[in-house]
Amino acid sequence: MTSGIRVGTPATTTQGMGTPEMKTIASLIARAIKSDDATVHAGIKSEVHALTAKFPIYEA
Repeated sequence: MTSGIRVGTPATTTQGMGTPEMKTIASLIARAIKSDDATVHAGIKSEVHALTAKFPIYEA
């Protein structure tokens, strides 16, 4: 059994994310783990979509 989660940064930094975004990602993960409320999870999903929209994987 592990005692935590490891989140690697290569994928996020490749997309141009930095410390502020990693703090946001950590907060989103913590909120998702702490809540079993579907409404909370829906809000988190919206925040994830908003964050990832700012950092597309491929330039269009």
